[in-house]
Amino acid sequence: MPSLRKTLVVSTAAVALGWFFALLAVLPGPAFAQGRVCADDVAKFCQGVKGGQGKLMQCLKEHQSELSSPCQSRVQTMETRMNEMSGACESDVQQFCTGVNPSGGHVAQCLKQHESELSSTCKAELAHARSMRQSNR
Repeated sequence: MPSLRKTLVVSTAAVALGWFFALLAVLPGPAFAQGRVCADDVAKFCQGVKGGQGKLMQCLKEHQSELSSPCQSRVQTMETRMNEMSGACESDVQQFCTGVNPSGGHVAQCLKQHESELSSTCKAELAHARSMRQSNR
């Protein structure tokens, strides 16, 4: 029987990973490719991977040690932003999206459906992420 601590760690990791990929779906376009920093790395390591639902980001993470230094930095920055976003929206997900499958962008879709009802903290974090995305184009 697995220990409670191990179960909590695995559950927390699964939720964090689900959040990471779900929140990527909220951002328009492949978020990691802002400013085309990772374009060559995507072509080299992720050729044939169809974008969406964090699939390209997952591919880059699988090749993280092989990525160019600027792309490694971009991937790390995106992970940090996703962690900040997930913390800012955690209570909103619990309130509006309990029981929603975290894979496939379903949580992001749920948040979008409840956008007018989200907490000011979550709205601000999502707006900040979108504005950063726009300014890096």
